[in-house]
Amino acid sequence: GGARRQALRVWPVGMQELGDRDERIWRMMMLRRRQMFTRSQFLPILVLLLVTVAGRSGANTAGARSDEARRKRILEAETLRREAEGLRIQGESELALKKFQDVLRLDSNNSKAYWGIGRILLEHDHVDSALPMFKNAVDSAEQGRKADKSSAMVGDAALAVMYQDLGVCLGENFQFKEQMQAFERSLSIRYSDRTYNNLQRVRQFMCEWSDWSKHMNELERLANRSMHWLSADEDDVSDASNQDSLLVPPQHALYYPMNPLTTLASARACAHMTERLLQKMQVKPFRQPQVYWRPREARRMKVGYLSSQFAANSFGWTMEHVFALHDRTRFHVLAISLSSANDPTRTNMKKEVEDFRDMSSMDPVAIASAIDQLKVHVLLDVDGYRDVRVTSGVADNMQVLSLRPSPVIVNWLGPCSSSGANFVDFLLSDRMSSPPDFQSHFTEALALLPLSFSVSSLAQTYSNLTQIFSSALLSGDGGLAHLPQELERHGVRRGRYGVPMERFVLADFNKSFKLSPDVFACWMKLLHAIPGSVLLLGEAEATARNNIRKETRRAGVDPDRILFPDSQVTHGEHVTRRLPLVDLVLDCLHVHGHTTSKDALFAGIPVVSLATDRMVGRVGASASQAAGGGSGIARTMEDYVEIAMKLATSRGKLLRLKENIVKRGGAAAGTGMFATSRVVRDMESMFCLMWEKTWRRGDAKF
Repeated sequence: GGARRQALRVWPVGMQELGDRDERIWRMMMLRRRQMFTRSQFLPILVLLLVTVAGRSGANTAGARSDEARRKRILEAETLRREAEGLRIQGESELALKKFQDVLRLDSNNSKAYWGIGRILLEHDHVDSALPMFKNAVDSAEQGRKADKSSAMVGDAALAVMYQDLGVCLGENFQFKEQMQAFERSLSIRYSDRTYNNLQRVRQFMCEWSDWSKHMNELERLANRSMHWLSADEDDVSDASNQDSLLVPPQHALYYPMNPLTTLASARACAHMTERLLQKMQVKPFRQPQVYWRPREARRMKVGYLSSQFAANSFGWTMEHVFALHDRTRFHVLAISLSSANDPTRTNMKKEVEDFRDMSSMDPVAIASAIDQLKVHVLLDVDGYRDVRVTSGVADNMQVLSLRPSPVIVNWLGPCSSSGANFVDFLLSDRMSSPPDFQSHFTEALALLPLSFSVSSLAQTYSNLTQIFSSALLSGDGGLAHLPQELERHGVRRGRYGVPMERFVLADFNKSFKLSPDVFACWMKLLHAIPGSVLLLGEAEATARNNIRKETRRAGVDPDRILFPDSQVTHGEHVTRRLPLVDLVLDCLHVHGHTTSKDALFAGIPVVSLATDRMVGRVGASASQAAGGGSGIARTMEDYVEIAMKLATSRGKLLRLKENIVKRGGAAAGTGMFATSRVVRDMESMFCLMWEKTWRRGDAKF
């Protein structure tokens, strides 16, 4: 659920469109109100609010003796509402909630009061409670407009914002179809570039591809405004224009087929906004000493991993057994968590890492101060712009990094793109993912590992699959001809986990928001050309599945050849029971599978990828190359289809590639990208080189 929420997260429209306060004040105060109320603190107020909502029908008419009395009550309520809104903007959430409650006692149809309550609840992550407030807001506003549109208290701009925020809240509750409808209604009332971007993000998630090229071109045009803003004189740019320039935030731009420089401009704009907000708060970055560690000294280097994903998710499964592979005689490794969780994966990581710090209850300034006091030499940021807050548009981890809590700050693994930030020094990658001539796509200096920048815990977690491959290789002529029998002997057989019998099985297990009509057209060509073949797809909402089936029918292919296997299987079942039964994995074009590609390669399944001009469109190819499956890498869309066709129609070629993956880089070999201890050693060597480079340049950058 959390992964889907982050993937789809959209931005609300700012306060300035309601005309109540300047958004500059709102944005600045959002950083000051990081002290989150608990549900128990909100509970008494929420109970009163629910009572108010339950009794709203007829409450005004019953208490008003005349039209004059009713008008007075409404005027009094509006005065109180403005006071409550002022308190909300200043961060006085509890007082604001109580005053909004007083407003609703006087005027239970005051839509802006419901909206204000919804914003407070959303800002404090009480999404479930915020949703009915936003629904009440739009319902009251619509009823008022129907009764007397000419004198309605809520104008077009305000109502459009209410529907926009309702859409944000619906998305946080995974009600995506209703979210699309809310955004569409908002745009029908009053056009907003940001609402348009949010709508396209949901359409991408729902595989709604009508006029796709036109919408992608428009989104790139909107994103390019960041370039024009960055080229302007910063002293002449107001905060309001800063917000207007960031119409396509970096966590959205990453998933669109944009020019890499456009994607970079979006990230640079967001990073600059983060710095400006901290400057307004008069919070200065920590000034790190030039040298307080040398490689030859007895002291160990402190390396910190900063993330909100220490849990059962793609990052957790990747890092679960990696921390224990660090050389503790030379490195003191810390895991710094920005979120709380309680699951077996997090428990395993806490056991294996030397120093686990849960800082989820601290604000960004306090987190940065704690890291500074720990004297972390090299700090790796794993999240990038993944966790941008829906209300502030700023990511907590980026606020931490902008305060310079460590002398060396590294962008690694999760973002697969540039941070666009001057306060991030290096991008840890490899030559396939980030070729040296791509340096202009990044603000960070490229630190390229010899094999792969990606690590994996698969060999340690699923050693049973390694044993199956080893048994198959040792039997017969040393090839994988006996693998089906060996899998069958261990209970891994077709007909289970959604993998059909006696079919050539193509698969892509990426989430639906990575799919695009151009890659889908390639897949349809393959289904046409390979009789009896089927395509297994990954997790998708019901609306997305229906849209995919419609596109399949439109391409002249039987929709029954598109299969959506059970998404509730565990990661272990997927890797060790389902993937080994797939014949060939097809990667997406613009945004490669990262974890999904590694899972497939570990299971000995070739992955066909197209290496594009962006890092996020090359990581799957990097994984294939590191795992011995480099012949599955295409350079053009025509190559992509041709490579897949040759592998699908030549059992000998497919089997040889599988054997190469298993022997050279897969589970049985313990080499290639799954030789995690080697990748960790390469990372440790690079940490020392990063430090040496930082020390030699002195304090020039920070």
